[in-house]
Amino acid sequence: MNVEKFTWIFSWSLRKMTGYTTTFGHVYALFLILLIHLHRTGSQIAYQEPFYKGATEAKLSDGGYEGVVVAISPQVPEDEQLITRITEVFTDFSNYLYEVSRKRTYLKEVRILIPTTWADDSSYESAVSERFEESDIRIDYPQEEGNLPNRNLPYTNNPTFCGSQGFYIHLTPEYLENINTALLYGSYKKVLAHEWAHYRWGVFDEYPRPLSDDPHFYQASSGSIEGVRCTTTITGQQRTPDGDPCIIPADGIPEDNCRFVDDRKSTQKTASLMYKQFLDQITEYCDDEERVSGKVRVRHNAEAPNHHNIQCAGRSVWQVMGEHSDFSTTSTSVVNRPTQFVKVRQRPSRYVLVIDTSASMTYRLHVLRQACYIFIHQVLLDGESLAIVEFNDVASTRSNLTVVDPSNRQSLVQKLPTSALGSTTIGAGVLEALNVLNRTSDLDELGGRLIVLTDGQETREPHIKDIINQTDSVLIHTIAIGDDVAEDLETLANRAGGKQFLHQDASTALFDIFSQFGVESRGANSEELVSSYLPKIPPGTTKTITFVRDNTLRGGIVIYIGVLSSATNLHFGGERVLDVRLMSPSKVDMTNSKYDSLVSMFILNTISSEEGEWNLTLRNLDSINLNISILVLAETKERQISLPITSTGLWAAADINPPQVQTAYLTLGRGYNPVIDPEVNAVVETPMGVQRIKLFDDGIGEDITKGDGVYSGFFTRFTAPGRYNVQFSVLGAGRIVKGARIGIGAAVDPDKGDSEWDVLYEDAGDVQRTITGGSFTCNNQRTCQAVNNYGPYRITNLRAKNINRDNRTFDLVFCAPGADLMDGTASRYDIRFSTHFDSFLKQFTSGEPVGMVENSIRPYILQGNLNQPLEARSEENFTIVLPASEDQIVYFFALTAVDEESLESPMSNIVSVSAKGGTFPSPLPPIAPTTPSARVIATEQPDDSFLLPIVGAALLLLLLLLLILLLLLLLLRQKKKEKEQDNKEFAIKQEENILGSGIVNGSTIRESDDRYNAEQGEDVTRSSALLTNDRHSHAHLQGQGDLGNDPYHDAHTTGSGRYPPNGHPTALLAGQHSRGMDSRRAAERFSYPNGGIDHSAHSNIRAGVDSDALRQAERATNYNFLPGNAHSFNGPQVQQAGIVNSPGGDYTFLPVDTQQADMLRQATFVQNPDDYTFLPAEATDYGALRVANIEYNAGEHNTGDEGRVKSLANNLGSVLFQGGGNPRV
Repeated sequence: MNVEKFTWIFSWSLRKMTGYTTTFGHVYALFLILLIHLHRTGSQIAYQEPFYKGATEAKLSDGGYEGVVVAISPQVPEDEQLITRITEVFTDFSNYLYEVSRKRTYLKEVRILIPTTWADDSSYESAVSERFEESDIRIDYPQEEGNLPNRNLPYTNNPTFCGSQGFYIHLTPEYLENINTALLYGSYKKVLAHEWAHYRWGVFDEYPRPLSDDPHFYQASSGSIEGVRCTTTITGQQRTPDGDPCIIPADGIPEDNCRFVDDRKSTQKTASLMYKQFLDQITEYCDDEERVSGKVRVRHNAEAPNHHNIQCAGRSVWQVMGEHSDFSTTSTSVVNRPTQFVKVRQRPSRYVLVIDTSASMTYRLHVLRQACYIFIHQVLLDGESLAIVEFNDVASTRSNLTVVDPSNRQSLVQKLPTSALGSTTIGAGVLEALNVLNRTSDLDELGGRLIVLTDGQETREPHIKDIINQTDSVLIHTIAIGDDVAEDLETLANRAGGKQFLHQDASTALFDIFSQFGVESRGANSEELVSSYLPKIPPGTTKTITFVRDNTLRGGIVIYIGVLSSATNLHFGGERVLDVRLMSPSKVDMTNSKYDSLVSMFILNTISSEEGEWNLTLRNLDSINLNISILVLAETKERQISLPITSTGLWAAADINPPQVQTAYLTLGRGYNPVIDPEVNAVVETPMGVQRIKLFDDGIGEDITKGDGVYSGFFTRFTAPGRYNVQFSVLGAGRIVKGARIGIGAAVDPDKGDSEWDVLYEDAGDVQRTITGGSFTCNNQRTCQAVNNYGPYRITNLRAKNINRDNRTFDLVFCAPGADLMDGTASRYDIRFSTHFDSFLKQFTSGEPVGMVENSIRPYILQGNLNQPLEARSEENFTIVLPASEDQIVYFFALTAVDEESLESPMSNIVSVSAKGGTFPSPLPPIAPTTPSARVIATEQPDDSFLLPIVGAALLLLLLLLLILLLLLLLLRQKKKEKEQDNKEFAIKQEENILGSGIVNGSTIRESDDRYNAEQGEDVTRSSALLTNDRHSHAHLQGQGDLGNDPYHDAHTTGSGRYPPNGHPTALLAGQHSRGMDSRRAAERFSYPNGGIDHSAHSNIRAGVDSDALRQAERATNYNFLPGNAHSFNGPQVQQAGIVNSPGGDYTFLPVDTQQADMLRQATFVQNPDDYTFLPAEATDYGALRVANIEYNAGEHNTGDEGRVKSLANNLGSVLFQGGGNPRV
């Protein structure tokens, strides 16, 4: 039902029920609608927008980016000319960035990372936090076999959300050094402006992407068929790849091979750089109407269904940029300064293990020794250095920095700590490690990597916060062991871009973590296939572990098997405790194991690279239960011709406060080619157990781009505040996509290269990988629990399909969201339509709901049920029927999803549909012959029909404003009449000590609101504010009083003027007193007093009182006594009231609570210059009455000290009051 219809129906029904005026009914209805709208708007906040923090160290300082890392791959041969080209290209880009960012940003400092494979030079600084895997711009080969198109395509790996930073920009050496290759994509500066916007500000392409299902045309508000672009001032024609004119079939949709061909001769400067950056006329980013000051050439085209509009909900590039922290904090221009280039070189890594050996580590130390054994023997390369530091009560060095080679690895294992005792001083351990790194005179070896492991709280100084400022020159990784770990531990990792991990007991997390250190700086020398923890294996029991080796792995297999006692978790015995067998896919026994008694570990090595399923069999030969930890690695060969499939995983954020959204990412590829199809899962260790989620590469929900090799998954199942660790697993048949990239690239100039191309798929066989993704911390005590933090996720793949112009039907198709983002099932959908795109985009509720039954005036659902959503990721299909019309009407459709708690998703992307086919705008393509099944595009010159909706909307707005003005005038008139009728006089008599409502002499009664006809005997006048010389303030009189029906229903006084005696605090007796039923619940009675039962509408005092219950009634006076919240307790009852000052000088009595029987709180007052504010305070004496002390100035009625009158309210019993002998009511 629309708002107008609802307003009139509601106001009509209100008048029928209550007799309220038309004006009041309308106003009340509009107020109710406003409340409903506000509630709906609030319910739409189903979650905070997802984000990815990014690993880059680049920071913006005074408008200049510092610490931008351009990293050269170790695979690239040494080439001084490449460094020269980097400085030239990025200097030019910095100047251009300054212009297109409206003089607000530029590159202040670029750090060029030289790989260790290049010769050293004294001018190179040592790399500290700079790492190839986490650089801003990678210079690397395409790492792709064959001569496929666009091998040197510049692109950005940006699988994150609108406004979030991406992973990296990829450029090839040939792109930088070969100008002819670069010209395929346009000038260097414009290409980098395109890619930097992808990477830094999280915007997307505004052209139809190759290798995607992006539409090339859409039906615009004007009814014409437009090419997808931004802005519409970009002119062009519609052509097939052969140059022929496009033909629109009978269904009105251009054929699949039709393309919008841009006018290359245009000299009008326009936007947008996120469109085809190679066009000469494109010079800046697009912006919103409000900020372009009438510059149509840069006005954003929100109607185009391109990737940017879909992901960013129709916002312009500049709008997204303006919300980024780079621009949101300042709007001033800066001075463009020359870019500084600093060459830094990776040198052999220097590691320090910083190990907690406090008493709590006793039963964890031996698992740690096994993990460190893997790190020393498997991960560290010859030439890298290692030191070992331990800390408990104090910190000490067990081994100084030692350059690793085959001869000393085992001696380093022997230096690992073997016992644990004492307390925990993490800060001292870190300081000792820094001292170890600084004990060298070789300045070229500055920096290092600390791996800090602890399982406890800081119990001794120095604490982490005391030494954190001394850690800037090193990279620190942290490993929390268990749940009770110092909260500040992660600050060490966050200081310089380190990683944070969590190991829970009864897991292989330590094995996984140590096997993957070093990957970020020099790449992996092995891929983890599987890890497994087998607890409490009984004697004589056999266990089999199966793993799969794919055809891209060319090295051998290494298996580590740690064995510990289940009872003590200590190492013991020898190699005879376990029988180990390894069987190849061809059923050949490949067992070749050794046992290391230092760490109680079996190590198996095989040089076989046989593809397929392997089996590892373990049998417990001991007499006790065993805990067994297993890690299977497949070694990779450097510079092998066929690259292996590799994988990396991470969390989007290191700390979360729900309803912030956490996302897990896993990248799977061979080189930079995506690997698709395997199943990807994540096992999340939470403070309260294990949760499992699935990751997807389907382009739905949290996954931004389908088939790019980046698998994404939301995590919503929080259990408690604390640390959450993740282990990813990949398993299943995979395909390598050759010709595609793990990312989104710049547009290709069709005049110089292939702007569209096909890809090749290569079977990779069964793929298996295991990856640790690190940990994050959930910080909110309330929302980190198992509560409903999230509603359904925004739908971004709404499409109109199967359009039938004859019967005016089409299918509205989309993939279902879940109840919690993309998990579970939503409760219902809200599908709406509009014929005004701009207002619909700004406010979903400006559209009308689609009809549920057949009608001729608006679109309705022919097939589909809004109240029966399918499970998340299922395809939904609603068949819609459009109204018949002779006019060209373009309808816009969008929807939201709602969960069972009424949390509503943001509005989906918008699609346009018309019952009539559209035409291309001018310029006209050549005429093609008309056929019965198709018609040549006959394009009309644009007319002024688009102004009609604007004019109509303006007229409607004017009428609405006039209506509101009329309603306000009527309301003011009504208020004026009521005020004249209800003109109250303020009077206070010193001897009465009563809060009254006007001066009334004798037994005069001011009557108000005769709701029923008194002559019919139904209800004698409700008398309010009755004031007599007997000092009684009479409240609402209801019932017949002493007229015969209920002589005990005393409402302070009866209409006949019979007043209770002095000293009697009369209350409403609402029961059958004369029948002995003692049902005196002092309350206003709204039912039949003689019915034999108590129909009291309970308020104020809820307990029986023999003779002295007080009732605080609402007074229709200048002083409003609001109903209280009295409690039952043994003894006299009294309704408590607190007193506060309200505007206009009146006093409002507000409810407060009592604490115990007869223990009442006392209200005191505080004076301010004009009024008095009365604040509640606690009673101190048992049995004391809580009184409301009211002091005010009687104004003109009294003068001097006599003008200050005190009155007590809410008292009990026959206590005499100041100024009179009667108790107050």
